[in-house]
Amino acid sequence: MIAKSLHKRHSELAEAERQLEILSNGIFQNGELPKFKDKIAEVNQFPLRPGKLEILQINVGYMCNQVCAHCHVDAGPDRKEIMI
Repeated sequence: MIAKSLHKRHSELAEAERQLEILSNGIFQNGELPKFKDKIAEVNQFPLRPGKLEILQINVGYMCNQVCAHCHVDAGPDRKEIMI
């Protein structure tokens, strides 16, 4: 079976707005989990400051030869969008 991107599967999670809605109304709603800002303040790293450039990634489209669960752009072989 060929894995498909969230976009191709018509998943609600393919839309960033829906992801934010789920997070805002889900496990973060009751304040039980600390905010990222508060956690980095605890270790004296707030505000975050950039360090030296180590990796430069340029996304020119969503087409990729793999479908990875952790992909932040939902790329895959079934995605044909190219940014010009």
